[in-house]
Amino acid sequence: MFKNFLFNKPLVMWGLISAFFYFVLALIINRFDYLDSAYVITSMALLGLYVVYFLLFQFYQNHSWKRDELQTILFFGAVFILIMVLMVPGEYNDFYHYFFEDIVIVKYQQNPYFVAPLNVPHEPLAVLSGWQFLPAQHGPARFLLTVPAAWLSQGSIVIGIFLYKVIFAVFTALSAWLAYQIARQFDPAKAIFIYLLCAWNPLILFGTFAGGGTDILLVFWLLAAVYLAIKERPVLAIAALGLSVLIKYVTILLVPIFLIYFWRRQSTTGAKLKVAAYQTATLVLMTLGFFAPFWQGAGTLDGVVWVGRFFDVNSFPGLVSIIFYFVSPTLEWYSLKVIFELFFVAIYALTLYRFWRVMEMTASTMVYSSVIILSWFLLLAKFWFYPKYLIWLIPLMFLSKKFFYLPAVFLTGFVIISPYSSVLMPVAMIIPTLVFGFYYFVRRENKFKII
Repeated sequence: MFKNFLFNKPLVMWGLISAFFYFVLALIINRFDYLDSAYVITSMALLGLYVVYFLLFQFYQNHSWKRDELQTILFFGAVFILIMVLMVPGEYNDFYHYFFEDIVIVKYQQNPYFVAPLNVPHEPLAVLSGWQFLPAQHGPARFLLTVPAAWLSQGSIVIGIFLYKVIFAVFTALSAWLAYQIARQFDPAKAIFIYLLCAWNPLILFGTFAGGGTDILLVFWLLAAVYLAIKERPVLAIAALGLSVLIKYVTILLVPIFLIYFWRRQSTTGAKLKVAAYQTATLVLMTLGFFAPFWQGAGTLDGVVWVGRFFDVNSFPGLVSIIFYFVSPTLEWYSLKVIFELFFVAIYALTLYRFWRVMEMTASTMVYSSVIILSWFLLLAKFWFYPKYLIWLIPLMFLSKKFFYLPAVFLTGFVIISPYSSVLMPVAMIIPTLVFGFYYFVRRENKFKII
């Protein structure tokens, strides 16, 4: 096995280079407050990871894969995750806010949907948390996965954050493996390539472990739902999707897609009604069960409502609003917000209609429609944008049509702007755009080969 590992010299070389950049990130990422060069070093390391990822895509997209190469990819994927697990998150990292929410349950026996860090100023985690005025804004299923880490930490922030990262590491590795298993059903020849693109994806790894996002938990259950749909397990598939929704609500947009898919897959009206009834009952019971310990009226959703209404320049609608503002300073930004929401609703309805009318109902068509919906949501209806939100989308893009491969690799370049503030994000995006543009121009014109 070790001999085969060394035989894959190009993969080993790319893996070692990437490991070096991840190691640099782990050393520097939490030093922004007192090291002026930290942003520069971080950006250069992320740019290095991005370029390596591009070259991997270019070099291996038409490669004939062997089984031992999967072992090499798996090994370095584990190395990257290990390095990121050992990285110390900086102040105001989202991990601290999630840890605080769990401590509210474990230590204070309070409802995290009504207790913000500002309400417990003597708690050390409250000081480290960002968005200190904001209570829990994600779904209750997330607590099922992370509260055990808060309980096991016994009040230790260091142990708690480490356990959090271990949980996220498990779900990151399993998500990449699920993507591989799904790809084997769709296109076995591309399965190892798709596993490489997911397991070594710098945006997924950096967004999960440095950004502190719960997005990978959402993605795991979404991919599990797709896999179970392929295996024709309608109730289990909708249950997995329900867990995804109850972790972070965005995948509620995909519930109609799954319901339509299984409705169309049944051969008789009786079977259609039976499956639809079981799936609906599953979603209702899960929602009631998970919210029951926390529900104290509509105020339980104040956090998610506030986040949903937040509007800033680091989103596409925000950038468009700035342009309109220079043309007409009296223009109300939130009127444009409503226009963008209406555009998205129209596109969403059209996508559902076209999916309902599709001639051949397949799992790959379901994934394709999911990509379309999430893409338009991020573009038109997400008014506060972080690069880590692309984690929802990128694995599905690789599992969809080959047409989406290159855009998914381009979107991975958003990892470069991850450390920057919301105001600087649009400017910082120039860097990955130029890299991608140069790559695409060279590849299109065939003036010379990159590798």
